[in-house]
Amino acid sequence: MLGPIATVTCHDADRPDLAGRLRSAAADRGLTGWVTEAAGSDGTVAVLEIAVGDLGLGPVDGGEGWTTLSRHLGSVLDEVAPAIALGAFTPVLDLDEPDGLIDGRRWCSGRVDLARLDADQTARFDALADRRLVEVRDGAARWATPPGVPLGADLLDVAPLELAAATYRAWTGETADPAPPPDDVDDANTPVLWCWTDGDAAQLAAAVAAALPDHGVDDEQEYGPLSPVVVTPPVNVVDQSDLLAALRTAVAAGAPAWAGLLPRGGVLPPGVAPELPESGVVDHLWLSRDWAGDLLPTVADALAGAPTDEVAGGVLFVTGPDPREPGAAELVWPPMVRYERLVAAATLLGQRLRADTERHGSG
Repeated sequence: MLGPIATVTCHDADRPDLAGRLRSAAADRGLTGWVTEAAGSDGTVAVLEIAVGDLGLGPVDGGEGWTTLSRHLGSVLDEVAPAIALGAFTPVLDLDEPDGLIDGRRWCSGRVDLARLDADQTARFDALADRRLVEVRDGAARWATPPGVPLGADLLDVAPLELAAATYRAWTGETADPAPPPDDVDDANTPVLWCWTDGDAAQLAAAVAAALPDHGVDDEQEYGPLSPVVVTPPVNVVDQSDLLAALRTAVAAGAPAWAGLLPRGGVLPPGVAPELPESGVVDHLWLSRDWAGDLLPTVADALAGAPTDEVAGGVLFVTGPDPREPGAAELVWPPMVRYERLVAAATLLGQRLRADTERHGSG
């Protein structure tokens, strides 16, 4: 599968089976893609993902390829008729979050069902139509400008952030500052390695520190027995290939039970918040065969399709390309599907870790 991934995020609180209807309409038009119901949305948010690299498409333009895809997507949405749909290269799961406007200009393309707008929204979209920023036809208002993924609308020659800000305000009634994201946005998402042992964490930390002397190693027990040893790469080490090499070195030296690479940092270790397993997602997971036992095949099922690597008596699952690479990369899964699989793996790992630590604590 070749990226980038075009996304169509549909929101509809009033009509059931949004994902099913979206999947059926896309299939009827011969579109190859993946439809995922957004977690926690109770079926009100669904995302269609299409690998546009597989279609030979690059950046959005007015060429025949994008015009054809736009026409098909517009037809899908005319059938499904969600309250609102947004076309971008990143899903817009929260319509009231202005970061969705700023990050990637995710309001540059969309479609709203005019019949379900309230009076204030109708007035604001009518004003955009008067300014020729939205196109009104067949009961819907549509708009598109690159880099937005067009949904049956002609591309406008307008500044992306201007259109994004205008349509965001028309829908929400709120104003977002159309400023570009800071250049150092990736600097806030520094990668880390996690290693965990059911034995002596200090011994593991010492072994990893000796093998990776230029890395920071911390075995503070912030989360009790579920706390991993946190390994911080040097500030200039950000390429995924280098990070995975460090992970291989760490597990060979320290023989942990599990380890993982998080190219953009992590929230909580797996198992700490069982009610919120997505908080413990690990992007690239290594499991010791001796420790994992029956856990290994269940995780392999959850991550089916991911390339694996036999490393130091365990299995490393490489679940995607470097997030800092250009969009046209070979992908294991589209992003929404990938996230679902990583959450499933985090759930399984967290359950096993909690069971192990609780059993040891009571022994």
